Amino acid sequence: PGVWAAARFGQTWNNSAIGPTGEEIEWSPNLWRIGTAVGWQITPDLLLKAEYNYTSFTSSDENGQNLFGLGVNFRF
Repeated sequence: PGVWAAARFGQTWNNSAIGPTGEEIEWSPNLWRIGTAVGWQITPDLLLKAEYNYTSFTSSDENGQNLFGLGVNFRF
């Protein structure tokens, strides 16, 4: 049993592609993501965890996306 914490960071850069008429088109938006999580292993068979992720699309005008999750894992 115990309490734990974790964090991760990821980034993706994508090149442009040449379209059928020769123009340069965006292949996929560049993005970066950061995630954090905390958990509590109550017993060897029971785990509670909370997770938060933020994703930012660096090549678009969209705002970042937030994702929050709660989980209960039970092993039997």
